[in-house]
Amino acid sequence: MESMKNKVYLLIIITALAAFSCAQLNNPFLETDLIVHNENIDTQRLETRGKEFYLAFSENFDINDLELSVLITAFKYTTGNIQISGLDLNIPFIVSANESLKIVIPDEALIKTSDTIENLGIYINSDNPISVVGLNQKQATTDSFLSYPVQSLGLEHYVMSYKSTASLFGSNFTIVASQNDTTINITPTITSGIRTAGIPYAIKLNRFETYRLSDTPLNPQDVTGSKITSDKPIAVFNGHKLTNIPSDIPYGDHIVEQMISISYWSKNYIVLPLSTKSNYILRILASMNSTIVSINNNINFTLNSGEFFEQVMTETAVIDSNNPITAAQFSTGGNSTSEDCGDPFMIIIPSSNQFLNNYIFDTMNPLIEYNYINIIALTADIKNIKLDNIQVDQTSFFKIDNNYSGAQFPVNQGNHMITGLKKFGLIIYGFDYNDSYGHVGG
Repeated sequence: MESMKNKVYLLIIITALAAFSCAQLNNPFLETDLIVHNENIDTQRLETRGKEFYLAFSENFDINDLELSVLITAFKYTTGNIQISGLDLNIPFIVSANESLKIVIPDEALIKTSDTIENLGIYINSDNPISVVGLNQKQATTDSFLSYPVQSLGLEHYVMSYKSTASLFGSNFTIVASQNDTTINITPTITSGIRTAGIPYAIKLNRFETYRLSDTPLNPQDVTGSKITSDKPIAVFNGHKLTNIPSDIPYGDHIVEQMISISYWSKNYIVLPLSTKSNYILRILASMNSTIVSINNNINFTLNSGEFFEQVMTETAVIDSNNPITAAQFSTGGNSTSEDCGDPFMIIIPSSNQFLNNYIFDTMNPLIEYNYINIIALTADIKNIKLDNIQVDQTSFFKIDNNYSGAQFPVNQGNHMITGLKKFGLIIYGFDYNDSYGHVGG
């Protein structure tokens, strides 16, 4: 294998937005007032755009024909750099205003070990705010994630993933340190190697270093509910090497998301169904004892710290609780419903503290033909939402509650822009034969 020593890739190819001319829009990237699910703001603003990002890629099913990549979107002319210290690698980039650039990451950055400290963190910095999406792509086992900038990193996390089976293992989480001399305390929900479920242990990471914990073939488990605290901000990624969702359906996929620090969790969420799918899996995770949760005012339950609730859903879920929680939506395997397309993916559901009034997004993966977006917007503002500078079909929206409406729209492969006067939520996802991806708009 060619040495990565002092290798520098100069990337100057800029991917133009194909579907429209952004120059025709009148300042679509000006911020407007924050939308909230109800009258009370119970969380601080979760920023999705910034100038510094720390991320990592965890093991997929195998490395043959695997492609790791990041999609960098800029909102004004931007220069920047991708640094992988452990590979002695720098990748400079230039992105023009309101354009996106896909950059391939070497396979050597993939983290495959468990309970081992490595120097495989990926650091992205730029001179102007950008958004970053990661794609871990292999035919028939793909997923994507929105990466959060350093100002949105935190000190306390609970892990959300999915369970392993006797034949498919790899429920895991990965930590990336943003500063030197970071002390991290971990209480896992799994027993793996010398680590025992429920028994806390501590590790220390320096900037760019990574740590991953995964279950093993001899003991398939679920890392969901594992608690991670640190004395300095860290990035936490959770998911699964390859999992069946539900567990008895033999159509598995790689899943991954960046976990949000509990300081940004909310008491209210809205989850829309996935286009062409007749159901989805919903998981809700609590950080505090005696957390009372209601779904659509008819599914009610109480969770303690680190506990989760799982439910098969066939309709929109309106979630309310007395304490901050997080929610994840899982697409089901290709043979779990009457549909032929699509396999599992995972999305950490955004609350209104993450909504924006504009997004640029890219379907990213040419191997996936059928791409969609889900929109949650104030009913009074749906008339102002434009996709690629064309007003969306208002009749496609359905009422969710007294304030919000939702819609699903198919989109063509490539780059797109969507704007509104008020902030709204956006999820991007896609299906193909035995494959899928999904992530939050940023």
